This record gives sequence, structure tokens and C-alpha cells, in this order.
Amino acid sequence: MKLYSQEEQNAIDKALQDDIASHDIDEKEETETLEEEVKLQHEKLKGMTLKEKLSYLFFYYKWHALAAIGIIAFVIYMIVAILSRKDEAFYCVFMNVDHSFVETTGMSADFESYAGINSRKYKTVFDTTIYTQNNNPMFEEDAYDSSVRLNALFMSAQVDVLCSSGKILDDYAVQDILVNLHDFFSEEELHELEEHDLIYYSTGSDGREYPAAVRINDSAVFNDVGIYDETTVVYASVVSNAPHREYFNTFISYLYPEIMEN
Repeated sequence: MKLYSQEEQNAIDKALQDDIASHDIDEKEETETLEEEVKLQHEKLKGMTLKEKLSYLFFYYKWHALAAIGIIAFVIYMIVAILSRKDEAFYCVFMNVDHSFVETTGMSADFESYAGINSRKYKTVFDTTIYTQNNNPMFEEDAYDSSVRLNALFMSAQVDVLCSSGKILDDYAVQDILVNLHDFFSEEELHELEEHDLIYYSTGSDGREYPAAVRINDSAVFNDVGIYDETTVVYASVVSNAPHREYFNTFISYLYPEIMEN
């Protein structure tokens, strides 16, 4: 520990006293300034009508008020978004639809009702935004972005059912991304679907053929929505890491009640 001479110690004590005194003066000046400002504003408001006072206060404090309103609005928005957020009960992707925009809200509501899904807590998603095939070079970037997004959906285990052409499904089947339909239907149900020529066979990574998808473009329920042209052949398959795969059988029954409910 360093020892100071009496003269050095006196100099240190004086410096500390000066610093404390300076701080006290600054606080006093700040207080006096604030008090003067309040007094000044009070004097200005004296003699004004109510309308003039409101106009005056808005002119001087409008940015503070707008900032406060913005913060409050953002907080309310976040609270509403969190409280109204619904988990997904079923996520179905329709690839390469024939139209740029398709309204599937009605189909979602109908399926939720058919499947007994609580629409207050859960939602059904029919995604028609994935487009990976286009011969127009102008849309090549969009097709690439869609492919990246679809792979991200697969990796995050978000997609339950993938609907597309047989050729595209073959590419996924050989990677073991599509599930064998024996896991979902009984032998009688598969036979019934095969009798109506609705089962699509594909080849897995082991080189063996297996029932991988159900043709859905013969469904009157499906065609009424208008996702694809009626001449487009579309198959529905189950993704291997589907989080809600139990709804696939229900989905096919919803599309083909005349076959599945007999």
C-alpha cells in the first residue's frame, strides 16, 4: 500500500471535495432547469382554451405520443399473435399446381370437420406454393427456391402428405422419403383401392417395388377445389418423418368416402 505525504493527501482530499461539489452543482442545475421548464410550460398554458392547450401539447409532444402509441400497438399485436397461434394438425403439400393461386380455406375447414380436428386449437394446411417444375427460364430461380423450401420442410419434419406426379414421387421414393402404404391400410382396403386403379407403386432404395401413393384426381371432393386440372394425374403419399401421419387414412377417406366407408 502506497503512503502519501501530508501535502499529497491534502491535494487528494481537495480534489475529491471539488468533484463532489461539482456533481452537486450539476444536479442542482439540472433540477432547477427541470423546474424552470415545468414552470415555463405552466405559464404558457395559462389563459389558453382547452382546444388551444390540446393543440399546443400535441405540437410539442406528438413524437413522444406517437412513439408510445407505436410501442403499445406492437405489444398488443404480439400478445394477439401469440394467443391466436395454432399448431398444425395436418400439413399437405400440393406440388406444381396448375394455377398461380388456389383457395383452399374451404377444403381445410371441411377436412377439419370430417377428421374431428379442433379448429380452435389446431389448423390444417394445404400448401400450394411449392413449384419445382417450369420450362420457362424466367422462373428457374423460383423453382430453386421452392426446392430449397421443400427440403427445409422435410428436414424440420413438418410435412405429412406430399401430392404430385408419379415421376416426382419416384425421385423421393428411391431416397426412402415415402412410406409403404401397408403401414396405413389393411389388405382389404389396399385391394379395394387397387380395384379402382388408385394405387401407385414406386421403387425404394433397396430396388423393391411397394405401394407408395394413392391417386386422388378421381375424387369429386378434390376436383371441386380446382387445385389441378381434372386431366392432371396426382398422387398422395406419406412422408417418412410425418408428424401427423395418422391423418393420412382419414384424408383418403375424406376424398373417397364411397370407397373407404363401404
